[in-house]
Order: sequence, then C-alpha cells, then structure tokens
Amino acid sequence: MQSIDPNLLDMETVGNFVEMGTEVISSLVDLYIDNSTQEIQALSRHALAGNLDEIKKTAHSLKGASYNTGANAMGMLCLQIEKMTQEHNLEVTRDLVAQLPDLLEKTRLAFLQTYE
Repeated sequence: MQSIDPNLLDMETVGNFVEMGTEVISSLVDLYIDNSTQEIQALSRHALAGNLDEIKKTAHSLKGASYNTGANAMGMLCLQIEKMTQEHNLEVTRDLVAQLPDLLEKTRLAFLQTYE
C-alpha cells in the first residue's frame, strides 16, 4: 500500500472517523465526494461567468466541509480561492478552481487508503 501524502489529509481528524468503523468513514467520504463534486461544478460555472461573489461563497462552503472531514489540501486550496476573490483576481481564481477536480480525486484516493 502506498503511503498517504500527509498534506492531503489531517490524519488526526480522519482517524477519529476511522475509529467509528469502516461503514461510517465510507459513508462520510461518499457524501463528501458527492457534495464536493457538485460544489466544484458550481465553482467552475461561476468562474466561467466571472462571478467572484458566488465563487467566494461556494469556496467558503467547500472549505468548511473539507476541513471538517480532514481534507486539508482541499480546504487550503479553497482558502486560496477565497483570498483571490477578495483581491478581485479572476485570472488566478480561475486557475485555482481548475485545480480542484484533480485534487478532489487525489483526496478521494487518500481517503480510500485509510480504510482498506
């Protein structure tokens, strides 16, 4: 088994869920991935439209969900997106939003490794 990138997940938070059992973390990860996928799709639409206010709101929501589930890298990227919207930097915001799908997939795989 490959080691989990320590920057992707907060293993203390994830460990708390793992202690509750495989079914709990599996359900949590599925819910997080499904919701995050929808949030990322919304972020992509808002980025295409240049709607910085909606990007900021959606990134804030995804950031909170990410930190609460231990997906720290996702949370940190969402924080960067929020900061760029506050600076009205649409170009960098769009670049950061474009990174989310790949990072979510890496995060999903890291979560799976925690309960294999």
